[in-house]
Amino acid sequence: MGISFAFGNSGDSGKIENAKTIKLVQDGQKLTFTIDKLFENNYLDLYIPVKVEADHLTGQFSPVFQNRAIITSVGGREYEITSETTYHKTEIPVNVAIKKVWDGNNPNRPESVTVSLYGNDEIIGELIQLNKENNWVARWENLPYSDESGKRIEYSAKEEAVDDYITVIEDEIDSETGELVFKVINKFKTTNRKVVKTWDDNNDSRGKRPEKIKVQLVQNLQNYGEPVELSEENNWEHIWNNLPLTVGNEYYKYTIKEFPVEGYSTTVEEKVDEENQGLYFDITNKYKTTSRYVRKVWDDNDNILGLRPSKVMVQLLANGNNHGDIIELSDENNWYYEWNDLEIMDGNIPIEYSVVEDFVNDYRAEVKSVFANNDDESESSYGSGQSSIQEELIISLENGQLHGSSQVEGFIITNILDFTERSAVKLWVDDDNKDGKRPDSITLQLLRDGIAYGDSVTLNEENKWFYQWTNLPMKNGQIFYDYNIEEVPVENYESKVEIVYQLGEEGEEVNDESTERVYVLTNTYIKPIVPEDLTSITANKIWVGGPSSKPTIELQLLRNGEKFGDSIELANGNRSHTWKDLATKDDEGNDYYYTIDEINVPIGYSSRKLSGELTIVNVWQGTGSDLSPNYPDTDKPESPHYPESNTVGTWSSDTDKPYSTDISEAPAIQEAETTGNNDGITTNETAPVSVKDKDKPSIIPRTGDDSKVYIYGFVLLIAAVLLIRILFKRAKNDEK
Repeated sequence: MGISFAFGNSGDSGKIENAKTIKLVQDGQKLTFTIDKLFENNYLDLYIPVKVEADHLTGQFSPVFQNRAIITSVGGREYEITSETTYHKTEIPVNVAIKKVWDGNNPNRPESVTVSLYGNDEIIGELIQLNKENNWVARWENLPYSDESGKRIEYSAKEEAVDDYITVIEDEIDSETGELVFKVINKFKTTNRKVVKTWDDNNDSRGKRPEKIKVQLVQNLQNYGEPVELSEENNWEHIWNNLPLTVGNEYYKYTIKEFPVEGYSTTVEEKVDEENQGLYFDITNKYKTTSRYVRKVWDDNDNILGLRPSKVMVQLLANGNNHGDIIELSDENNWYYEWNDLEIMDGNIPIEYSVVEDFVNDYRAEVKSVFANNDDESESSYGSGQSSIQEELIISLENGQLHGSSQVEGFIITNILDFTERSAVKLWVDDDNKDGKRPDSITLQLLRDGIAYGDSVTLNEENKWFYQWTNLPMKNGQIFYDYNIEEVPVENYESKVEIVYQLGEEGEEVNDESTERVYVLTNTYIKPIVPEDLTSITANKIWVGGPSSKPTIELQLLRNGEKFGDSIELANGNRSHTWKDLATKDDEGNDYYYTIDEINVPIGYSSRKLSGELTIVNVWQGTGSDLSPNYPDTDKPESPHYPESNTVGTWSSDTDKPYSTDISEAPAIQEAETTGNNDGITTNETAPVSVKDKDKPSIIPRTGDDSKVYIYGFVLLIAAVLLIRILFKRAKNDEK
């Protein structure tokens, strides 16, 4: 809410906005505000901040303020009720002192002088006599700071003329008492200056104090005379006598300077000799030392993981070398320590101080070097192998140690616990739990570097099959932890884990241990196989004739006419192979039908497959025989007539007369077709057999059935055919 106001005798006006400070000058007394309307039972707290600049304070007591403010209108409308608050008026008590200073040792100095104090050019009180009895000092206490109009009172001092002396009055504020002090200095025609050396070095405890020093008197900023030496022989003192006081109507200004003293700082003060009220210079040499502090800061989310140690060890380094003992930081010392009385120089080499901390598990350390730059505290940050260069400070990181210039005042060591997150989400591939096998929950275990980390967690419908691990330590020192997850196996399901990485600015995956990642666990339902729904298929091989060494053949199992599994070999005359644990039905409950194929029938053999049996018969036809079936051509009258029933077929031979064989008892093999040539024969069964169809012959041999009887009969039949063929050939040869 903005507040309009008018202030001061001139009627200056403006608007007070929220969070703004209005600087009020001392001359004003009236402050008028216009505010929004206050409704019934509402009230307004009005705060008028007053700031008094330090140079306006002359007393040692705290200022007292009073205020009076009148609300005149609300929101631009007349306000029926006039409210008054307290008003501010500044009252600062002022204490004043007048001191007499004699410049020069004139034996004709008067016994007393007369001084008076004035306020705004009006005398205050009576004339005052200064002499030895009152130590040449007069004091006034609790004088007002301002007049009735609020204006500051200007105080001054005067002295009645003193023969042979010139009066100079200087004023200053005593930094300890807050008094306004007027020094009434009486200067003779000539003057003198004295210098005294003071050593502040703990009685030369370091043995660095020189045997002598040199000082130079300065007149109006110019060297005056020759340098003089101070030593124990002259008690570290010297007096310059009969120095000229004025040049024309101007007084000389005398100061003093000291030649640099190695390892010491120099302070020059002009003081009053209490014994004779004369002026002298005090040169204080203080041995130069420095100090450093270290402060520990923890950035670990208020020790959420409880990993923060109870203490850490820190070593101070001087130019890279250990300096002093290792110190301990803990709660007992508020994680703070200060080294004092440290050397600044090592001979002619400046000493650079730094700190190094013992390694703290799971944390990384960042060091900030605090230093003064133009009286403003600044900080320079270092960590993770980085360095920073500032105008007055250069920090370098060498061999894991931080080094800073002599401008450094202290160090802040921040131990940072970097956190990361991992998430897990469960996906189910089970046709919306059609078989009802999906569990109510699953259990996951987070692993860190292959070892279980924390307690196991449960995923279920309630948490939407999702879990997130937060506040995980990212690394141990500079080494990243390797996080992974492990799922307790789920019966009837196959589990697969995929990792989804955080995307970068350009949409790319960021495979970095410092980034978050999500583990996607997909459980795919594997329908269990019931033992009674399994069967076995056995293929039998029968060789008829041919060499005793049988070739290797390949058999391929087919399911519903499609290849099922890899082909198998029957070598060295092996005559059977069994496929076990074969499913009898598909997922819809439909029967599977299994058949077999012989791949690449060996040259010289024909191939037949017995109907209703998974049996393949290979009959030797002789090398170079044409194994294609040769059925009678009815268009040729010379073609003999073959019985239509029970006719297996006609095979050609190396003779020009075909022959046929009537096999009245042969097994039915009409359902099989055989094609053959010199490159081999491929046999396909044309009537698949269902393993569950009771109306069809079983594909599985059963104990006590007649299949083997037929097989043996067929073998005898083939042998008879071969014998007839041989006899036929011999008969033809005899005819020739």
